[in-house]
Amino acid sequence: MLGALLSACKMHGYVGLGERVGKRLIELEPNHDGRYIGLSNVYAAASRWDEARKAREMMEMRGVKKVPGFSSVEVDGAIHRFIAHDRTHPCSKEVYLMLNDLGRQIKLQDCLETVLDTDEEG
Repeated sequence: MLGALLSACKMHGYVGLGERVGKRLIELEPNHDGRYIGLSNVYAAASRWDEARKAREMMEMRGVKKVPGFSSVEVDGAIHRFIAHDRTHPCSKEVYLMLNDLGRQIKLQDCLETVLDTDEEG
């Protein structure tokens, strides 16, 4: 519950409350990487870069390692796990080609909508 509050503080710019919640979460779970990162993100969202850096340094000083993010997808009954920035999956080349293609399609769609909106205004 406190983790959700910390994320909401970042999103809505409640730095003071986010700082208190983040520090309390670190007290409760000093080995949880997400607590330090969450506090750092609250500071970063408010452009308080020194505090953001210090939160990350505290994590490093205490020997807490960031666990890489991952996604998983089920295809034909098999679950495939993809770790952030990892290219060791046997289908990673095809996956990244597909992601790049999707990215291009999204950008194209966004451009088309902008052009159509401009035409409607003019």
